[in-house]
Amino acid sequence: MPAIDSDEALTGGYYYHIYNRGINKQQVYFNQTDYRLFLKLIRVYIAEYTEILSYALIPNHFHLILWIKDRIVFEGKSIEDPVIIGKIVSEQFRRMFIRYSMTINKSRQRTGSLFTRPFRRNVILDEELLKYKIFYTHYNPIKHGFSNTFEDYLYSSYKEIIKENSGMITKSRLTKVFGTIECFREYHTFELSEKNQSTE
Repeated sequence: MPAIDSDEALTGGYYYHIYNRGINKQQVYFNQTDYRLFLKLIRVYIAEYTEILSYALIPNHFHLILWIKDRIVFEGKSIEDPVIIGKIVSEQFRRMFIRYSMTINKSRQRTGSLFTRPFRRNVILDEELLKYKIFYTHYNPIKHGFSNTFEDYLYSSYKEIIKENSGMITKSRLTKVFGTIECFREYHTFELSEKNQSTE
């Protein structure tokens, strides 16, 4: 079954493609410090309640593929209700966007919202589509002309995955999807060649 594009509530125990962009497609990351701050805030607000499979940040938007945990501890309480978990994760995203926007507004002497609201989400119910969404996340900087290769782009998870560095990515969840890191690499290489052929 394909991804379902909606603004409906998140639910625990499901994979999602989360993405958002600046209002009127305006820039939201202006320098290296901004990119690093946003990634740090994902760790602070989101990572504890999810397993992250891929991410990419480009100047005016981001993509994030994750699995929302089906059991979490929040404010000292164990929670297993998928609806409540989804509400908590949604609120964490809201807090993250506010925190980031406040920092950018202060540093750039601006006011008002930075990102469009609500943030967009696709629930992913098909494993092949999940693989493609992970590829698409890493392909996004190439698509928009910010890099020629997966490896060269600084603000995506591709290099972290290939180098097997410790970071935000839940490697155990990722290898359940692709089997091995080599299979992950081969999938990306194949899909990129397909994209290149289609544009010739």
